[in-house]
Amino acid sequence: MSDPRSFSERIDKRETDKQARLEAEAHSLWASQNFFLSPFHDNFPPGYLTSGSMRGVLGGGYRSESTDKSTFDLAIENGTVIVGSPETVRTQLEAMFERIDPGRVLIDPMADSKPEWLANKTLQLFAEEVLPKLRAGSKPEPEQHGFRSLAEYGALRGETPAPLVTFGDGLVNAQTAHVAEARTVLEPWSPKA
Repeated sequence: MSDPRSFSERIDKRETDKQARLEAEAHSLWASQNFFLSPFHDNFPPGYLTSGSMRGVLGGGYRSESTDKSTFDLAIENGTVIVGSPETVRTQLEAMFERIDPGRVLIDPMADSKPEWLANKTLQLFAEEVLPKLRAGSKPEPEQHGFRSLAEYGALRGETPAPLVTFGDGLVNAQTAHVAEARTVLEPWSPKA
């Protein structure tokens, strides 16, 4: 029987906190600014939330500001994203586990626009340097059917257009924004009125 207490988290880990931010920021912003643009009723169909949770959503806790105003610092501050070196990620996850005591955690390093090589780097660092210190004797999940991972799904779904993200006054390609010299404005942009 699965544990009903569960939690989902977007995680990026790199060799250093500075490298993690450089490689994750544009992709995280892409997810915040583009992925959640669907109509309200698509995100919360009937029965998806408890009545108490729905009251919280309708009370301004969700989308109280435009997704165009999303910032990477805010995502880190509110715990939507955990980014950093393996030690930083492990420490933040342990603190989260203490705070909310989830029964099961879904860690999703593919929830944004990062290219396959960067997702693989994230997964490898997590598997080799974070997970062994978190597991403490737990057992791996049994084999499942269908796509084995979001990475596999992403690799098999075909070509997609380059993801754009707003930085300052322009649109930047999120797939190349992890290289400081390549973080150039492709076209001007201004916030929606």
